[in-house]
Amino acid sequence: MATLFSAVLPGAGGYNRKYWKAPLVWGGLGVSFWFIQRNTKEYQRYKTAYLAVADGDPSTIDEFEGRISASQLLDATDTYRKWRDISYIAISAVTS
Repeated sequence: MATLFSAVLPGAGGYNRKYWKAPLVWGGLGVSFWFIQRNTKEYQRYKTAYLAVADGDPSTIDEFEGRISASQLLDATDTYRKWRDISYIAISAVTS
């Protein structure tokens, strides 16, 4: 039964009588989900801008209106992708 409770809601079992750990797990999950959402949004933003700059069509304008070079956009894209992936690892670390 403890496995079922923990699978549905981490920390809900409380079988070891250490109830103070449950809010830490819930907080860790909330923060991890927030970082995943934020980093995914920024990753998509910079990826779209990079594709607009790198397509070679001068009529395509990115949201930064050419103020950021293609290499800087690619670096930002890679950074946010890496941070998003680390956030997924953080979720698995919090739940284990």
